[in-house]
Amino acid sequence: MADPQDKQETPDGKAIVEEHQKVNRRAFMRVAFNRAGKAVVSLAAVHEAIGLKRDVVEWLPPDDRDSQNKTLSALFGPGDVRSASLVPAANHKWKTPPKNMDWYPLDGSCADAYRERFFGQAIFRTVKGDPYIAPDDSIGLFGSQISNLCTREWMGAPQGDKPVLHVSRPGWSTRLWWNLLSPAGAAVTERQQFGVEWHERNHHFVGSDGNIFAPDAGTGWITSDHLLVTALPRDSDLTRRVVIFAGCHGEGTLATRILLETPSTDQLKDLFNAVRGERFYQALFRVEIKKIETGEFRPSSIQLLDARTLPIQFSKA
Repeated sequence: MADPQDKQETPDGKAIVEEHQKVNRRAFMRVAFNRAGKAVVSLAAVHEAIGLKRDVVEWLPPDDRDSQNKTLSALFGPGDVRSASLVPAANHKWKTPPKNMDWYPLDGSCADAYRERFFGQAIFRTVKGDPYIAPDDSIGLFGSQISNLCTREWMGAPQGDKPVLHVSRPGWSTRLWWNLLSPAGAAVTERQQFGVEWHERNHHFVGSDGNIFAPDAGTGWITSDHLLVTALPRDSDLTRRVVIFAGCHGEGTLATRILLETPSTDQLKDLFNAVRGERFYQALFRVEIKKIETGEFRPSSIQLLDARTLPIQFSKA
């Protein structure tokens, strides 16, 4: 039975209590060096659907001397592997992805930016049904626990009075510095996304010290959001990792593109120095939002607020 606090209103006013069918739970992109497949969704159509101009990102090999690309790889890349499974959000309770799409365009766009940055011209192939992610893959997750069930598996459920700060997987555990919270009493925001009125709670991030990081949003507007990047080990093998890009709302998640395509060199250095080059960490960003011609909202800039390494406790074999 669904938790009553998960009850939400759809644009036509009908209450949705139970989660919609999880048909897209394991739909994901898989990319690898020197491996090509057929993309199910036109990438141009994805970018057009979310009102963004398509910037060409030139891939730089891992051994390139370009310091910015090395920093990007160290902070957000898949680690010492040659393949990754990229999982965009596809599971809002009251709004399934657009017709003929396996995920939401905003989150799919972030996954594609990740593919271009770290895998160059490799073409993704879409895996449907309920397959298992390849054991040698690193994982990239795009979207919070609200809309991405895979993120929920790694970061815990966001409903309740307090955020989930202790997470564990087979072989390791850690305590988070920040996590998403979507309490039952949170105010509801309303604005346009994907050409429809979008209704959802104003989710926010809460720190282990109790500090709250809430978007500035209301009825018909949003001017700021937050993006939380969490890098975790996939298992006890340190060559693989899981990198999660989660905004309070879709606009915050979409700022992932700014990090990957047009990053601030100074902010990258600040982030790298803050986590001391460690592989596993959390970084919290504030995202400024602007309204575009279509009436929807898009991130315009991003600012690093804080970043800290994660104390990973590995289990003995």
